[in-house]
Amino acid sequence: MTNLRIRTTWKNQRRAVSTEEHAVAAAAAAWRIALNAARNLHAQEFDYANDAQRLEVMREYLHFLIYFADRRAQESVAFDETRRAQFTAHLARACARHYDENARDIMAAAVAEPGESAVPAGQFVAQLNRRLNAYANTKFVDGAPGYAALRKLALRVRETLGDSQTNKWALEQVLDIDGPEAARVFGDALRKLELAAAGGDSADAESTD
Repeated sequence: MTNLRIRTTWKNQRRAVSTEEHAVAAAAAAWRIALNAARNLHAQEFDYANDAQRLEVMREYLHFLIYFADRRAQESVAFDETRRAQFTAHLARACARHYDENARDIMAAAVAEPGESAVPAGQFVAQLNRRLNAYANTKFVDGAPGYAALRKLALRVRETLGDSQTNKWALEQVLDIDGPEAARVFGDALRKLELAAAGGDSADAESTD
Protein backbone atom coordinates (compact mmCIF):
# COMPACT_ATOMS: atom_id res chain seq x y z
CA MET A 1 0.00 0.00 0.00
CA THR A 2 2.94 2.29 -0.62
CA ASN A 3 1.90 5.88 -1.45
CA LEU A 4 -1.80 5.13 -1.02
CA ARG A 5 -3.31 8.60 -0.93
CA ILE A 6 -5.65 9.09 2.01
CA ARG A 7 -7.02 12.45 3.11
CA THR A 8 -6.55 13.03 6.83
CA THR A 9 -7.07 16.79 7.13
CA TRP A 10 -9.95 19.23 6.69
CA LYS A 11 -9.72 22.31 4.49
CA ASN A 12 -10.90 24.60 7.28
CA GLN A 13 -8.87 23.45 10.26
CA ARG A 14 -10.14 26.25 12.52
CA ARG A 15 -13.70 25.00 12.84
CA ALA A 16 -14.91 22.15 15.02
CA VAL A 17 -15.21 18.76 13.33
CA SER A 18 -18.37 16.80 14.10
CA THR A 19 -18.35 13.12 15.01
CA GLU A 20 -20.16 12.36 11.75
CA GLU A 21 -17.59 14.24 9.67
CA HIS A 22 -14.81 12.41 11.49
CA ALA A 23 -16.47 9.06 10.75
CA VAL A 24 -17.15 9.89 7.09
CA ALA A 25 -13.47 10.74 6.61
CA ALA A 26 -12.48 7.47 8.28
CA ALA A 27 -14.87 5.59 6.00
CA ALA A 28 -13.27 7.14 2.92
CA ALA A 29 -9.89 5.92 4.17
CA ALA A 30 -11.30 2.46 4.89
CA TRP A 31 -12.78 2.22 1.39
CA ARG A 32 -9.47 3.15 -0.25
CA ILE A 33 -7.63 0.57 1.85
CA ALA A 34 -10.19 -2.18 1.15
CA LEU A 35 -10.09 -1.46 -2.58
CA ASN A 36 -6.30 -1.50 -2.58
CA ALA A 37 -6.21 -4.79 -0.65
CA ALA A 38 -8.54 -6.43 -3.16
CA ARG A 39 -6.42 -5.17 -6.04
CA ASN A 40 -3.25 -6.39 -4.37
CA LEU A 41 -4.54 -9.96 -4.20
CA HIS A 42 -4.95 -9.88 -7.98
CA ALA A 43 -1.51 -8.30 -8.38
CA GLN A 44 -0.07 -11.20 -6.35
CA GLU A 45 -1.66 -13.57 -8.91
CA PHE A 46 -4.59 -14.77 -6.86
CA ASP A 47 -7.69 -15.20 -9.00
CA TYR A 48 -11.22 -13.80 -8.72
CA ALA A 49 -13.89 -15.85 -10.43
CA ASN A 50 -15.95 -12.70 -11.02
CA ASP A 51 -16.55 -9.14 -9.82
CA ALA A 52 -19.00 -10.27 -7.14
CA GLN A 53 -16.16 -12.20 -5.52
CA ARG A 54 -13.91 -9.13 -5.62
CA LEU A 55 -16.66 -7.10 -3.94
CA GLU A 56 -17.01 -9.71 -1.21
CA VAL A 57 -13.30 -9.40 -0.43
CA MET A 58 -13.64 -5.61 -0.18
CA ARG A 59 -16.65 -6.03 2.10
CA GLU A 60 -14.68 -8.34 4.41
CA TYR A 61 -11.90 -5.75 4.68
CA LEU A 62 -14.41 -2.99 5.41
CA HIS A 63 -15.98 -5.06 8.19
CA PHE A 64 -12.54 -5.73 9.64
CA LEU A 65 -11.59 -2.03 9.53
CA ILE A 66 -14.87 -0.97 11.16
CA TYR A 67 -14.13 -3.43 13.97
CA PHE A 68 -10.62 -1.94 14.24
CA ALA A 69 -11.93 1.64 14.45
CA ASP A 70 -14.53 0.73 17.06
CA ARG A 71 -12.00 -1.07 19.28
CA ARG A 72 -9.53 1.78 18.90
CA ALA A 73 -12.20 4.30 19.91
CA GLN A 74 -13.00 2.14 22.93
CA GLU A 75 -9.42 2.53 24.12
CA SER A 76 -9.03 6.22 23.19
CA VAL A 77 -9.42 9.02 25.74
CA ALA A 78 -10.90 11.12 22.90
CA PHE A 79 -14.07 8.98 22.90
CA ASP A 80 -16.56 8.45 25.68
CA GLU A 81 -19.06 5.61 25.25
CA THR A 82 -21.72 7.81 23.65
CA ARG A 83 -19.35 9.37 21.12
CA ARG A 84 -17.84 5.98 20.35
CA ALA A 85 -21.28 4.54 19.56
CA GLN A 86 -22.12 7.52 17.35
CA PHE A 87 -18.78 7.38 15.58
CA THR A 88 -19.05 3.65 14.83
CA ALA A 89 -22.65 3.98 13.62
CA HIS A 90 -21.72 6.84 11.26
CA LEU A 91 -18.64 4.92 10.10
CA ALA A 92 -20.68 1.81 9.33
CA ARG A 93 -23.29 3.78 7.38
CA ALA A 94 -20.65 5.66 5.40
CA CYS A 95 -18.76 2.44 4.57
CA ALA A 96 -22.06 0.85 3.51
CA ARG A 97 -22.70 3.79 1.16
CA HIS A 98 -19.25 3.45 -0.41
CA TYR A 99 -19.77 -0.28 -0.83
CA ASP A 100 -23.35 -0.15 -2.14
CA GLU A 101 -22.65 2.65 -4.63
CA ASN A 102 -19.57 0.93 -6.03
CA ALA A 103 -21.21 -2.49 -6.00
CA ARG A 104 -24.08 -1.16 -8.12
CA ASP A 105 -21.66 0.43 -10.58
CA ILE A 106 -19.39 -2.61 -10.81
CA MET A 107 -22.21 -5.12 -11.17
CA ALA A 108 -24.04 -2.96 -13.70
CA ALA A 109 -20.89 -2.88 -15.83
CA ALA A 110 -20.48 -6.65 -15.48
CA VAL A 111 -24.09 -7.63 -16.05
CA ALA A 112 -23.32 -9.16 -19.42
CA GLU A 113 -20.41 -11.21 -18.08
CA PRO A 114 -20.94 -14.96 -17.54
CA GLY A 115 -20.89 -16.12 -13.94
CA GLU A 116 -21.81 -12.77 -12.43
CA SER A 117 -24.58 -12.42 -9.86
CA ALA A 118 -26.29 -9.47 -8.24
CA VAL A 119 -25.19 -8.21 -4.84
CA PRO A 120 -28.31 -8.10 -2.62
CA ALA A 121 -29.17 -4.63 -1.33
CA GLY A 122 -28.80 -4.11 2.39
CA GLN A 123 -26.47 -7.06 2.78
CA PHE A 124 -23.60 -4.99 4.10
CA VAL A 125 -25.03 -4.04 7.51
CA ALA A 126 -26.52 -7.46 8.21
CA GLN A 127 -23.18 -9.11 7.57
CA LEU A 128 -21.35 -6.41 9.51
CA ASN A 129 -23.29 -7.28 12.65
CA ARG A 130 -22.30 -10.93 12.29
CA ARG A 131 -18.64 -10.04 11.71
CA LEU A 132 -18.49 -7.70 14.70
CA ASN A 133 -19.87 -10.49 16.87
CA ALA A 134 -17.19 -12.82 15.50
CA TYR A 135 -14.42 -10.29 16.18
CA ALA A 136 -15.75 -9.35 19.61
CA ASN A 137 -13.69 -11.84 21.61
CA THR A 138 -10.41 -11.30 19.77
CA LYS A 139 -7.54 -9.43 21.38
CA PHE A 140 -6.44 -5.91 20.55
CA VAL A 141 -2.64 -5.80 20.87
CA ASP A 142 -0.62 -2.57 21.06
CA GLY A 143 -3.45 -0.57 19.57
CA ALA A 144 -4.05 -2.91 16.63
CA PRO A 145 -5.97 -6.11 15.83
CA GLY A 146 -4.20 -9.21 17.12
CA TYR A 147 -3.50 -12.54 15.44
CA ALA A 148 -6.97 -14.00 16.05
CA ALA A 149 -8.73 -11.07 14.35
CA LEU A 150 -6.34 -11.14 11.42
CA ARG A 151 -6.86 -14.88 11.04
CA LYS A 152 -10.64 -14.44 10.98
CA LEU A 153 -10.25 -11.90 8.18
CA ALA A 154 -7.86 -14.18 6.31
CA LEU A 155 -10.20 -17.17 6.63
CA ARG A 156 -13.14 -15.17 5.28
CA VAL A 157 -11.10 -13.97 2.29
CA ARG A 158 -9.84 -17.50 1.65
CA GLU A 159 -13.39 -18.91 1.80
CA THR A 160 -14.56 -16.20 -0.59
CA LEU A 161 -11.88 -16.99 -3.17
CA GLY A 162 -12.51 -20.73 -3.08
CA ASP A 163 -10.34 -23.83 -3.15
CA SER A 164 -8.51 -23.52 -6.44
CA GLN A 165 -4.82 -24.35 -6.64
CA THR A 166 -4.08 -20.72 -7.48
CA ASN A 167 -5.81 -19.39 -4.36
CA LYS A 168 -4.69 -21.94 -1.77
CA TRP A 169 -2.11 -19.55 -0.26
CA ALA A 170 -4.54 -16.62 0.02
CA LEU A 171 -4.94 -17.19 3.76
CA GLU A 172 -1.20 -16.73 4.35
CA GLN A 173 -1.11 -13.67 2.08
CA VAL A 174 -3.84 -11.92 4.06
CA LEU A 175 -2.76 -13.14 7.50
CA ASP A 176 0.94 -12.34 7.13
CA ILE A 177 1.06 -9.42 4.69
CA ASP A 178 -2.11 -7.73 3.45
CA GLY A 179 -4.13 -7.77 6.69
CA PRO A 180 -1.38 -6.33 8.91
CA GLU A 181 -0.57 -3.73 6.26
CA ALA A 182 -4.22 -2.67 5.98
CA ALA A 183 -4.35 -2.35 9.77
CA ARG A 184 -1.13 -0.33 9.86
CA VAL A 185 -2.26 2.13 7.19
CA PHE A 186 -5.75 2.51 8.67
CA GLY A 187 -4.36 2.93 12.18
CA ASP A 188 -2.11 5.72 10.95
CA ALA A 189 -5.04 7.39 9.16
CA LEU A 190 -7.22 7.14 12.28
CA ARG A 191 -4.49 8.68 14.42
CA LYS A 192 -4.05 11.62 12.02
CA LEU A 193 -7.80 12.14 11.68
CA GLU A 194 -8.24 12.12 15.46
CA LEU A 195 -5.45 14.66 15.84
CA ALA A 196 -6.89 16.89 13.11
CA ALA A 197 -10.42 16.64 14.56
CA ALA A 198 -9.06 17.75 17.93
CA GLY A 199 -7.47 20.80 16.32
CA GLY A 200 -3.91 19.55 16.36
CA ASP A 201 -1.37 19.51 13.56
CA SER A 202 -1.88 16.46 11.42
CA ALA A 203 1.08 15.21 9.39
CA ASP A 204 0.60 16.92 6.08
CA ALA A 205 -1.36 14.25 5.19
CA GLU A 206 -2.67 13.63 1.83
CA SER A 207 -0.99 10.24 1.70
CA THR A 208 0.34 7.48 3.90
CA ASP A 209 3.08 4.99 3.13
